[in-house]
Amino acid sequence: MDTIKAIIFDIGGVVVKFHDTGYFSYLSEVSGRSAKAIERMVVPMIPDFELGKLKAGQFERRIAEAIGIGRGEVQWLGFYKKHLKIDVDVTDLIRGLHDSYITGYITNIDAAKYSVFTRMFGKEIFDYGVASCSIHVRKPDPRIYRYMLKRMKVSPGEAVFIDDMPKNVRGARRLGINSILYKNRRQLDISLSKVLGY
Repeated sequence: MDTIKAIIFDIGGVVVKFHDTGYFSYLSEVSGRSAKAIERMVVPMIPDFELGKLKAGQFERRIAEAIGIGRGEVQWLGFYKKHLKIDVDVTDLIRGLHDSYITGYITNIDAAKYSVFTRMFGKEIFDYGVASCSIHVRKPDPRIYRYMLKRMKVSPGEAVFIDDMPKNVRGARRLGINSILYKNRRQLDISLSKVLGY
């Protein structure tokens, strides 16, 4: 087994918490439509936004037109900033790992939310980062994992990837990256200790 040199984290759902269901409920109150109906309309629009194919204004206009509200009521970024929560347990873990390992993140995210995240963390706990909106590729596309490995100058077997989405974990695992499906900090500690051998 290769010696682990790099540990790569997902952002949304692991390092920070933000629940889309809360946002859909907000849009439901504003529009009078059901949250489920709004979810069905909005979710298919998100990949193009996270790939950088849409600007924030275009994305918000599409939502507004689809559900029949004013663009100012969409509040995509405002709602995110208001309800975003940092998982302090996970960021403490990353700080501890940062002393011994190269740390990084791979995130599917739009440019508006990404600007908030980078202002929050910068290079404080991560050596490298890659966002779908910057390179126009989303997990679990193998190209995004390869891009990060190349930047970190490590082989797949020398890296660990942590994500809360099974399909993203499977995508990394198919390339030979040691991968952990994140559930909570305790489970992550146990899984990491096995992979890192302590």
